[in-house]
Amino acid sequence: MVQPTYTYVADENVAQGDDRPITLWFEDQTISSWEFFFTAKKRHSFTDDDAAIKIDTSEVLLSDSGAGFIDTVTFWLTSAKTTIALDNYNYDIKIIKESTVVNTLIKGVLTIESHQTRRKS
Repeated sequence: MVQPTYTYVADENVAQGDDRPITLWFEDQTISSWEFFFTAKKRHSFTDDDAAIKIDTSEVLLSDSGAGFIDTVTFWLTSAKTTIALDNYNYDIKIIKESTVVNTLIKGVLTIESHQTRRKS
């Protein structure tokens, strides 16, 4: 039986060109066989190919200790990925379990903002 999944709305602000991790925690799950996707687009109607930021399973940092533990998945919004136009982007994080169960875990608006501090030394 598939347990219900709830979608959480979470807006994120990131300074243009900054690195930012987004980490999800799963308790009592075996997540190593799951697929994970982060997608940010200017418009909902854009295709995934037109997304400003895409992070797939091969790019996530996965900690899977199995059932009975708290496991994590970290999506790294690297400086290369956040060096995009200052704007608001619609984003979501999806998982696919057992090849068929698709769940949107988080959705919201990712705002790429300008830096206040520009000096590096």
